Amino acid sequence: MTTSDYLDSLQNDKDNFATKLSEKGVEVTGNETFTELIPKIDEIQSGGSAAEYFIIKPSANSRPILRDVITKIPTLDMSNIINASYAFQQNINLTEISIINTNNIRDAEYTFSNCPKLETISEFDASNIFNVISILYGSYNIKNVGGFLNLGQSYEIEKASNYNQYTLTLSYCTALTHESLMNIINGLYDIANKGCNTQKLILGSTNMKKLTAEEIAIATNKGWSVS
Repeated sequence: MTTSDYLDSLQNDKDNFATKLSEKGVEVTGNETFTELIPKIDEIQSGGSAAEYFIIKPSANSRPILRDVITKIPTLDMSNIINASYAFQQNINLTEISIINTNNIRDAEYTFSNCPKLETISEFDASNIFNVISILYGSYNIKNVGGFLNLGQSYEIEKASNYNQYTLTLSYCTALTHESLMNIINGLYDIANKGCNTQKLILGSTNMKKLTAEEIAIATNKGWSVS
């Protein structure tokens, strides 16, 4: 992405943000900066406090961009999204995200990567996803994950074992709770029954120690190698 493309993308984000505020009855001129728009969330009667979702006073040394000030995304409908790669990458203050209607997403490469404060992600319908490369790479503080429901359902039986795009790597997410790990394991699709070659679930030694042999076997019995 060129600098020009990046600036155009930021302008589009700001314009969309202003439009959504206007639709909620908030008065906007269209000339506001992100910093001026964010506190206007408080003017939405049912929208809660802006402080719950944004950092209101970012550094005075620079003009903030939206991804640097968001702390929480309450409910995001992604029904029209097919390619979610890099969608939330480097949202440096994001702690929680709730997403719904993700069943049309095909590509989830680096979707939640490099979000250092991210702790919670709701269940993610992964029924049609074929690429999960580094989906949580660099998000080391993630604790609560609702799971990746039916991950593997769209995997092709012709692909070789340990196919890179099909590999779910979570070894760097060492803070995952036992409940989250089980959400992930229980959500995996039975690719063995479908006829796919074995694919990898890489949990890492820290997460493996949180699970019993019987719990790990749930994944292996569905055609996933667990390491």
